[in-house]
Amino acid sequence: MTNRHNVFKLIGAGSVAFLAGCAPLTNASAHSSTPTTPDTYLTTDYSAVPEIVDLPADATPATGETLLHVMNSTWVPQPAVDGIRVSFVPQGSMEGFRVEGGPCNGYGTAIHPNVDTGAYTTTSLPVTRMACDTMAYEGAVTEAFRNGTRFYTVGEDTLYVAGAQGALKLVRDNYELAGLIRCEITRVTPSPRIVTP
Repeated sequence: MTNRHNVFKLIGAGSVAFLAGCAPLTNASAHSSTPTTPDTYLTTDYSAVPEIVDLPADATPATGETLLHVMNSTWVPQPAVDGIRVSFVPQGSMEGFRVEGGPCNGYGTAIHPNVDTGAYTTTSLPVTRMACDTMAYEGAVTEAFRNGTRFYTVGEDTLYVAGAQGALKLVRDNYELAGLIRCEITRVTPSPRIVTP
């Protein structure tokens, strides 16, 4: 065998060792900082509607760095429906963020957060007028953002959009809902050096 073949063997062995540390994500393994609760499981019932809940006593206003992390994350309204997310996209030359992720026509809302208080105001944006099987979920998320006035967090993985009518609960999208694979880096002991005559 040539040195070239030996190099390919070593690369192949290293790849197998690396991939052995990979595993499909599950709800239980993906939430490292918060325990998995039944409401984080997926449903494909598109007629489901996200719940408006009471704001928990331990919720704190999302201000400063926390608000920055909120704006830079993707969130899953609860109960989760397959493929429906909420993210915040900067408006370019305009101040504020477009609320994005609506599965049919979009949320049609821009938010303008106050970094010092966690409060926000909204502006309506144009949306498409597609006929979808159901728009109840998308409409409920839109209504929650438009009726809300402030962001609150509980820990790093739970966000509440709160207003006078209650709060919409969202959890951070840790990719387990998207069915992606997580690879854990493991230390691999190097193989003895292969020398050919």
